[in-house]
Amino acid sequence: MQENTISKRQEGGAIDALYRISTLSGKRLNSVRALEKILDEVMQVFSANSVSISLLNASSDTLFIEVQRGLPEKTRGFELPVGVGITGWVAAHGEPLLCQDVEQEEKYFQLDETGESRNGGSIDRGWTNRGCT
Repeated sequence: MQENTISKRQEGGAIDALYRISTLSGKRLNSVRALEKILDEVMQVFSANSVSISLLNASSDTLFIEVQRGLPEKTRGFELPVGVGITGWVAAHGEPLLCQDVEQEEKYFQLDETGESRNGGSIDRGWTNRGCT
């Protein structure tokens, strides 16, 4: 099996996670708590060391980390210019980008000094790609 091929078990886990995420809309959660629950699902399905959701600040043309898991607490609220790093590239171009090894990706911007993050992919906000995990 190729490295980038997901197994039926992983695929089933991802579908289950998407279902659980979709049920959040019917619950009365504040937006930060809902985003945290989404991160928990992503971390579990993809066995990620760290994950974050960045939101666009249109007035300053930057992305800021709204919620994160597995990153140092000081990264909360970190602002990254649109166009910088994988996250910034996805926001600038509105296209998904999946990297098997971010250290081999020229767009990679290392936020966490531990360097434990090794892969990344975009999250689609519905109508426009605006971030990555």
